[in-house]
Amino acid sequence: MKHVNSRGILPAVLLGILILFSSAGPASAQIQQRMGFQAGQVNVPGYYDLTRPGQEAVNINIWGAVRTAGYYVVPAGTDLSQVLSFSGGPATLGERRRDRRPDITVSISREMSEGRKVVYVADFNYLINETQVYPVLEDGDIVILEGEPLPRRWEARDYLSLVSTGVSVLLLVDRFIYPIARN
Repeated sequence: MKHVNSRGILPAVLLGILILFSSAGPASAQIQQRMGFQAGQVNVPGYYDLTRPGQEAVNINIWGAVRTAGYYVVPAGTDLSQVLSFSGGPATLGERRRDRRPDITVSISREMSEGRKVVYVADFNYLINETQVYPVLEDGDIVILEGEPLPRRWEARDYLSLVSTGVSVLLLVDRFIYPIARN
């Protein structure tokens, strides 16, 4: 039986997988077109233009504990609840539990004649539980979400991860280290 040289097989397999995945998906321009981007529209990470051509717009920054922080160009008249929805909402909600909610503070900073000032501060739980009129955002506003995530409860996958790690270590010792030590 002839011995196959395995040193060249692994790089060839990895190269084949790389070529397969690099050519499998549509081009970036096709993806942008499917998502509704117009030719010439800026599409960079952290920049989100949510307006239609010719529509009056305001520029806002969303910072802090949101799912997609960044620079947003939104239609004039957009309020705080809409902008929070555009950004994916708070990223620090963690596990939703009835017994405890995360403490998240939402604030709006605005350029005034005497400099930048915080013009609105609210607790996120107040925003979602109370009937109110949300503030309309102005050009140059900065929306900031600050908060701490709730600790996550241990689930079956966490225990499974520990057990599988322990089994792997035992198998390593049994199959490799123990036979070497005996010889």
